[in-house]
Amino acid sequence: MLYRTRSPNDEQLNSVRRLVESGALLGRSDGGRRATWTTTEAALAEFMAQWQLRKISQDRRRDVPSPNGASGDRPNEAAHLELFYRGMWRDYFLAVMLRRRMTHRSTAFRRAVLAGQVVVLALLVGFVLGSVREFGVRSTATTEQRAIEAWIAEHTDAHVVTRWHPPSAAADGVVVCVQYRYRKDSLRWIHTERTFLIGGEGVTEMTLED
Repeated sequence: MLYRTRSPNDEQLNSVRRLVESGALLGRSDGGRRATWTTTEAALAEFMAQWQLRKISQDRRRDVPSPNGASGDRPNEAAHLELFYRGMWRDYFLAVMLRRRMTHRSTAFRRAVLAGQVVVLALLVGFVLGSVREFGVRSTATTEQRAIEAWIAEHTDAHVVTRWHPPSAAADGVVVCVQYRYRKDSLRWIHTERTFLIGGEGVTEMTLED
């Protein structure tokens, strides 16, 4: 704020440290071996207001010579004006610092909101695509496939069909081979390929002997 830069150099930092150590800029030390000084926005605004008043006063005395004799300003009126203008400058510098801080926070907030919206949108798209895919598979599944899936669901804790083989006719029904993975009494997925017979007795798993 003092040097109008976001990256003050060592000389500028040391200058501010000396201002705090001297008491010109109100601050406090942590009392450590290598003292760390801190100040506040209000203290900085007060310091800058006083600095601005001194600068204006010096410029006025330099540009407008005083007439011979004592000044015509009344002491009380001059003191009141000084307090008034110092308050105005303090409020101004405080407003500038507040605006910069809020602008920075607003940018971070907007970025956080945008990131949150992207995450929510990605989750929503994934959910919709998953639902559409599942609906599409279910809607195009044959009667035999739905019957086999019901059998698999009954005999497993969870399952996912990865491939259906074309059905083939048999003397007592329809034979369908299916690849799927499932979980049963464990978190481990098991990949398998099995053949089922769909006939008058429902769904029957076929073994090698069959």
